[in-house]
Amino acid sequence: MFKKLMFVSAAGLLTAAVLTQTKLGSYCWTLADRADQAIESKISPDEEIRRIKYEVSKLYKDIDKAKGSLAEENVEAKLLRQEVEERKSELTKARQALEARHKMMTDVSDGKAVKWDGRDVPFGKAKELLQFQVRQFKSQEQEFKAKETMLTVRERTRVLAEQHLQELVTQKANLDAAIVELEADIKQAKIEQTQSKYQNDGSRMADVKESLAKLKKRIEIQREKLSLSKKLDPTSAENKTVDEIMAELDSGKDVKKVESDHGKDTKKVIEIEVSRD
Repeated sequence: MFKKLMFVSAAGLLTAAVLTQTKLGSYCWTLADRADQAIESKISPDEEIRRIKYEVSKLYKDIDKAKGSLAEENVEAKLLRQEVEERKSELTKARQALEARHKMMTDVSDGKAVKWDGRDVPFGKAKELLQFQVRQFKSQEQEFKAKETMLTVRERTRVLAEQHLQELVTQKANLDAAIVELEADIKQAKIEQTQSKYQNDGSRMADVKESLAKLKKRIEIQREKLSLSKKLDPTSAENKTVDEIMAELDSGKDVKKVESDHGKDTKKVIEIEVSRD
């Protein structure tokens, strides 16, 4: 079984190598390409239009997907923007509170108690609390800057998603317009073929017109041949005068009497038979 699988695999690799690396493979691909072109050339314009319209209709799914992505980006950006604004407001209040405590502690001499959230706190302890809040504020400020950076990235992503959706919609509209124009061209071509004196659309009407044209040509040739025959025929009325035509009334045998030259007193009548050719 293993040997059989090895043989099949080797045969497949050999076939692939032949089709991709040799002249025979190139010839096979050329024939395949010609076959595709031949099949494509036999497809009618109407069928091709229907195929293109089907492909364009699939863009609805892409557009719907792009709408979903843009909607998600819009919501995410909106929520993040709200969070950034809230953080900014909180940091502003925290900064104001720190500035107020700093001013209060500046006005208090060392060793005296400091009012801190409604209770008296030794000055040294108040300094520790102030330092802790300053560090906490700095940490919150760094988080806020990170949120601002994230919001900037989110806004850029949202803009790209919006541009992508708009591009899809524009492209589909252009394709729809191109299809309508092609359909109009095809209909116009059919009308022109119907109205054309020399149809070549393969229709029954075109075949009948072509047959009538050939028959008309044959009749003209026969008429011309008959006219030439009359012109070349010496017995034709066209080639005779009126007197020659009337002479045919005495057609047959004509007798002419001729006097003989054998003497003045004796006259001999010689009958000469004249036959008409």
